[in-house]
Amino acid sequence: MRRIFHAVLVTSVLMFPAKAMAVKRMALVIGNSAYTAANTLPNPANDATSLAKVFTDAKFDVVETKLDLSRDAFLLALREFTDKSQDADVAVIYYAGHGMEMGGVNYLIPVDAKLATDTAVADETVSLDRVLLAVDTAKRLRLVILDACRNNPLVRGMRRSRTVRSMSDGGLAQVEVGTDNTYIAFAAKAGSTAEDGEQHSPFAKALIANLATPGLDVRIALGRVRDQVLADTNGEQEPYVYGSLGGDIISLVPGAESPPTTPPSSPQPVAKPLTFNLGTPVSRHGSWFAYCQRSGTPPKDQCALAESVQADDRAIGLSVIFLRTAQQQTLMRVIAPPGVLLSAGLGLRVDELEIGKIGFVKCWQIGCVAEINVDAALMSKLERGKQAIFIVYETPDEGIGLPVALAGLADGLASLR
Repeated sequence: MRRIFHAVLVTSVLMFPAKAMAVKRMALVIGNSAYTAANTLPNPANDATSLAKVFTDAKFDVVETKLDLSRDAFLLALREFTDKSQDADVAVIYYAGHGMEMGGVNYLIPVDAKLATDTAVADETVSLDRVLLAVDTAKRLRLVILDACRNNPLVRGMRRSRTVRSMSDGGLAQVEVGTDNTYIAFAAKAGSTAEDGEQHSPFAKALIANLATPGLDVRIALGRVRDQVLADTNGEQEPYVYGSLGGDIISLVPGAESPPTTPPSSPQPVAKPLTFNLGTPVSRHGSWFAYCQRSGTPPKDQCALAESVQADDRAIGLSVIFLRTAQQQTLMRVIAPPGVLLSAGLGLRVDELEIGKIGFVKCWQIGCVAEINVDAALMSKLERGKQAIFIVYETPDEGIGLPVALAGLADGLASLR
């Protein structure tokens, strides 16, 4: 009866796959070129126009393009964007133009700013904190991209008072991001300047090429932007990112590299695993994602392979994680939701073959962990199989089977070696 009941439950999970949830994405793109108190910057307007087209082609729900904003117009654009993005999942603000830091605070400079004295900064510019406020209500991703690290002639001619501790005529100050799911991308790392380029700045050119790659996680996309800018500037300009994102796979544009909406014959991966932060996603293998906690020295990077699935008809899901131990053994760790029957263990079936039970070892608020060292026999079954079904028991005789696709597992495990 138990096996028959499990089969019925597994069928119910597979017959009603989860529907893809619409993600509301919004972008505000600002390019300031025509400065009244300084020479015109040739590229910010071009950069902003091209980035706006990237977001439009990616079918963002709202794309607002603003060029050559005065301070009043800048603040109005932020206020209107804040109102429109109240229910957004993803909110992006891109700014190209002059910026500055004073006393460790970053400011973006409208085209009508004169900045005759340092005391005028608060009145004539827009602080980065004000920009961050405009994306604060987004649910999944708050992304601010600043191509504002150019040499700044406005600052060089400014009269300074004794109250100002520090000021730079090029580059921005390092920031501490206190809000989760928030990323701030600088064209160049703190305290350094960025090139303006020819038709586009090197930073904007790399963003155009990489940011909206379908299915590509935003962290990997910005990593590719960094690599391209370094290559294009012969290592003289290094973009930098501040902030922290969780274990979700977040791409600005859905696509083949994102956890897909699957047909009824295969499991549905979900973006939010029941896990702690595994690090930065570095590659995808089928519906498995490889993550690494970067140590700075590749042999010491701590890497894991993970897939998460969710039942379509109830709030039950699990995450399956493979890790390499110091003894070069493969550890399989499964995180199941709270409320499972611990004494029953976690059932495992590969295709039609019953494997047995995996014991639970500990529980946290996020769920309960079952784990096992995978021997060669089980590894062979997993790597050659098409689907594993993990059975979560709620009573000694009743369980729910959650299917996990095995395609790509072997390649993913090989990438951890």
